[in-house]
Amino acid sequence: MRHRPLSLLLAPCLALLPAAPGEAAGLEVVGGGFEREGVAYRAVGVNYFDAFLRTLREPGDFQRTRSSLTGPANTSYEAGFDGLAAAGVPFIRFNAGGFRVADYRLYQKDKAAYLAQMRAVVDAADARGIGVVPSVFWQTDSFAALAGENRAAWADAGSATRRLADAYARDVVGALRGANNVLMWEFGNEFNLQQDLPVNDDRPATISSAGVRDAVAAFAGVVAELDPARTTTTGHSVERTAAAALRQSGSFRPLDTREDFREVTITDHAGVGVISAHLYQHSALGLDPKDSTADPAVRFGEPGLAYVEVVAELMAASAASGKPLFLGEFGVGEGSALGAPDAPATEAEQLRYLLDAIVEEQVPLSALWVYDRLFTGRNELDYTITTRNDRADRLALIAEANRRLAVPEPGTLGLAGAAALPLLRRRR
Repeated sequence: MRHRPLSLLLAPCLALLPAAPGEAAGLEVVGGGFEREGVAYRAVGVNYFDAFLRTLREPGDFQRTRSSLTGPANTSYEAGFDGLAAAGVPFIRFNAGGFRVADYRLYQKDKAAYLAQMRAVVDAADARGIGVVPSVFWQTDSFAALAGENRAAWADAGSATRRLADAYARDVVGALRGANNVLMWEFGNEFNLQQDLPVNDDRPATISSAGVRDAVAAFAGVVAELDPARTTTTGHSVERTAAAALRQSGSFRPLDTREDFREVTITDHAGVGVISAHLYQHSALGLDPKDSTADPAVRFGEPGLAYVEVVAELMAASAASGKPLFLGEFGVGEGSALGAPDAPATEAEQLRYLLDAIVEEQVPLSALWVYDRLFTGRNELDYTITTRNDRADRLALIAEANRRLAVPEPGTLGLAGAAALPLLRRRR
């Protein structure tokens, strides 16, 4: 596939949205938790993964990138936000970019139109009192391919990938920083699962954890320059079961201890203000729902581990680092309770089980996977929730969890449905 020259991609964008940095404030990190406008803030939201991505695809065939860049974009996210507002869901996390290389065609050809479409999504959420967490480099391999390189280039500050990433981050942050509802900025999606892996025939390019940290720190530096009132996070998943061994020796054994887990989690968030983890029932245990024959690398070497125990370890890392935890993905769906000895049988009961752990540990911010998803990749498991399918009742469980996280005082609600509350002591 031929791409536009990098020099054209790096050309200055029109001053589409000239809002000054700091004009609108997001979540502030205070005492290991979040505050918004001076009030402590805890909330459970959802991943609206393709709220923006759908605008880059054919309205009648979401699996295809739009062939015409001048026709009307898919604005079905408007109805999606209506459903979230009615359910009292306070915020979304979304992909603030493409998924495939072709998805960046509009950015290459008409940057102002691309950014305007993204701002329209954010403004539509804001009009309904819904906050947003933009994840800027969701598909890091595709973004490197856009620059004509592979994932290893993310570790090289002088690479075409990093130069393009710097320009893209400046464009996106510049376009959205004036929006009142941007809560914080996220680098990407689960880049830590690509780090420190041995090279083989199926994995010809790899990147070290130090290289990932450097790329994330560069992104955080752009945010600090352009939007200093807002904090940043990585978008990382929960660490692999042998993350420490992988970075030390390139081996999947021995398994990390609880101490290893906390140390690696803290280290991988050295350059940002918020710890990120994506934690499903299977990932808490160290299992793979897409391959039931895989070697069960049981987390911490402790069979029968409960989900809440892993959440507690993440909160311990949060407390030790003074950085709040964003559980950026959790959820239930096809294969979600694989091998879980204590998980309930039905999906609704499983979700309540996960939410119980989030409430018990008072996780500051979390987002359910996934709402109103149109795009599905190969071997994708079905987790999709809409207001019309048989998972619609899950939105009510989110509202219930937000009420349980804290009881807000009258007049202290922040965004729609969020628990904006007086500071509370942790239960431990």
